[in-house]
Amino acid sequence: MTEKTFTIRVAFGDGHPIDDRIKAKSGLHAQDVARFKYPTARNIYITTAKPRHVPVDPAIVQPELFEEVEPEVDVDQLRQEHIQKCLTMRRDGLSHQAIAGSLGVAKSTIGRWLKQYG
Repeated sequence: MTEKTFTIRVAFGDGHPIDDRIKAKSGLHAQDVARFKYPTARNIYITTAKPRHVPVDPAIVQPELFEEVEPEVDVDQLRQEHIQKCLTMRRDGLSHQAIAGSLGVAKSTIGRWLKQYG
């Protein structure tokens, strides 16, 4: 995960918030760092997040790396395969949660598929 620069606003409850910049890997990490830096703060708000800019040398970029195109995926066919697997797994006695985890979809999606197609 790349490090970002977060602009935060720290409020102490006195009506005079301060703005600061913190480098962190995520917003949650930025809030933790700010809580450590300002232990008496009442509220910490993240106002902006900018990824750290890493300049790229144009001579290093190799165009042949970008020429390979991934094969097209037929989304409808993949969906139908997932539905069939879902129905089969349910007939085998698996729970909605187990099916969802196996297929990589939400549990609510499994419930909807079983209601519509099962």
